[in-house]
Amino acid sequence: MKEKKVLFISNQGLSPLYLGIELEIMEKLISEGHIIYFASCDRATTSCYFNPTGNPIGCAICQSRNSILHKNLNDNKVFHIGFPKVNIDEIVPHYDSNDSESIMDWSWEDVPFGRGVLSSVISLKRDYNVDQDFIKPLITEEMKVALYALTGFKTLFEKIKPDEVYVYNGRFSEVFPIVSFCKKNKVPFYTYEIGSSYRSYELFRNHLPHSIIARQENMFSIWDDQNEEKVRLSKKWYEDKVKGQNTDDKVYIKDQVKRLLPDNFDNNKVNIGIFNSSEDEMKTIEEWQHDLYTTQNEAIEKILKKFSGQNGYHFYVRNHPNLSHVNNSQTSELKNFNYENFTLVEAESPVDTYSLMQNCDIIICFGSTIGIEATYHGKISILLGKSFYSLLDAVYEPSSFDELFALISNARQLEPKPKGNTLSYGYYMACRGENYKYFDYKGKNGSSFSGIPIKRFYLKTVWFLIKYGWDIHAYIHKFRVLYGKKPSLGDLKKLKI
Repeated sequence: MKEKKVLFISNQGLSPLYLGIELEIMEKLISEGHIIYFASCDRATTSCYFNPTGNPIGCAICQSRNSILHKNLNDNKVFHIGFPKVNIDEIVPHYDSNDSESIMDWSWEDVPFGRGVLSSVISLKRDYNVDQDFIKPLITEEMKVALYALTGFKTLFEKIKPDEVYVYNGRFSEVFPIVSFCKKNKVPFYTYEIGSSYRSYELFRNHLPHSIIARQENMFSIWDDQNEEKVRLSKKWYEDKVKGQNTDDKVYIKDQVKRLLPDNFDNNKVNIGIFNSSEDEMKTIEEWQHDLYTTQNEAIEKILKKFSGQNGYHFYVRNHPNLSHVNNSQTSELKNFNYENFTLVEAESPVDTYSLMQNCDIIICFGSTIGIEATYHGKISILLGKSFYSLLDAVYEPSSFDELFALISNARQLEPKPKGNTLSYGYYMACRGENYKYFDYKGKNGSSFSGIPIKRFYLKTVWFLIKYGWDIHAYIHKFRVLYGKKPSLGDLKKLKI
């Protein structure tokens, strides 16, 4: 195998999980004979997804972990380089955070970065409506993060000229511009995320982990030689989800009451369960945008208006549990919907998601797994959006609202899609990714790599804390922008890990 120069942008040391995954991938590449360069942030971008306020304590933990753990990789072909610190003062004035319509198209030297800015802002505020005055200062700050990342990476790239680049996730302010640079300059890159559990990781070549194309390529590659064991594992994944025993994602049903339905549920009516998703993660991902609507609430209201007054139909909108205790544009708009045949089931409600699914005549979702799970369990399921299971013929996928309305109107005459069409997805969700060989993940306090503990603090952390302490004013400013208040001593101790 030809020796390659591989560059890692190492900016997730605050998370033992993703630091461990990064080290795992590096160790594998070293064993294949490649040269590894890793560039740690060293506050060059001022903040990141794991440390959105640029908390100096968080930066010290991240940098000390990086400097210590990377030294224990099993080869001398590993080179640590600092991420370049650049001046962007002359660039910043070209971008106006007051013009929300143009942000998605922001670019520098023909390299797009605006989507990354919006992705971070929407996730940090948990609100897709960025055209609010109190959000605009955060857009400016994340724009600076993106420009630090993009201009710094360009300098780094010209110095190293790597054959491949690796970054975590790829959708945030500090990494999306790097992915965009690689795409524009035809540099192969990989993004990575956890796999089917916290014991594995998954790679995506030249795509973000959110890419439907990339996910389906990975899905079909492991389903290609279908056999009885793969079918068994696929079915087990679907059954485990209902029991709340799945390991591929957070268990969202643990606080729900088994078989509990809304008080007004009437089996004599045509009942439609609409299961939404939180808008923030996929809002800026191009492959997930839909031609029929801009927001899920817009689509939901069109349905409710169409069937307004038709009391033989009842619509139950189940807020995704990921929206629990979130007060944003998405949740507040739904609360203001006033239709006689509409019931909102809040994210915190103890109503049993799977009992609601089983008792409804039709399930409508916007991309969450409940859509394909419904088909597996013999229900009529409609996908009014995009998903990793798009085009598997496992759900109905209307191309217009008229087609959707016709499906709802003929609910009692429809047949569910074939259960067999769900199996490739179930197996993928149960078994995707590659298991760790060197990384032992036991949470944020007990994890280790090659037997070396990933500690929260090392003696070296103190040195970095002194170094970064001089930037305390930048942390205070970013904290004010993000949370609208001055940080207390208690806030300084809180870290997003």
